[in-house]
Amino acid sequence: MFRIKYDKRIGIAAMLFAVMIMISTSFFITPLSILDTDPSTYVIVPLLMLPLFVVFEMRSGIDAHVDKKGLYSGAALFVAFLAASVYLRMVFTFAFLSFRIDLLLFPVAIIAISLMLFGSKSIRHFRAMAIYMLFASPAVLMPIINLNSAFPQSQLPTTVIA
Repeated sequence: MFRIKYDKRIGIAAMLFAVMIMISTSFFITPLSILDTDPSTYVIVPLLMLPLFVVFEMRSGIDAHVDKKGLYSGAALFVAFLAASVYLRMVFTFAFLSFRIDLLLFPVAIIAISLMLFGSKSIRHFRAMAIYMLFASPAVLMPIINLNSAFPQSQLPTTVIA
């Protein structure tokens, strides 16, 4: 039976290192300024918070029990993430970077790395992190922002000119 057990601090450090490498390109092409007048600038917040999210995961009751199922499924998911990222970058050249599709695919990479480092039984600890990273993509954030701008306009009183 193939099982690897190690200290969770090593796994968290490896996860932090992998996440820092994966978000480095997205971090450097995203403007660091947050403007009150432009809500689309808030996409930097999940990028800044993700490494802290990984570090705070150490406080949870996570155990590093790597098994064959987790290793193989994590490797397959990571290959799927890379293939989807390369394919979508070629198909949607301008839209890929403007809508930050790479950040939309990032939860798949987080789940894949967590499967490879912590095994299939510890996947529940990383669900919130993966869902949180969905909000780093403007493809998800822009419809929410547009709902917010439409809400105050519907509250305005209408005047009828006869």
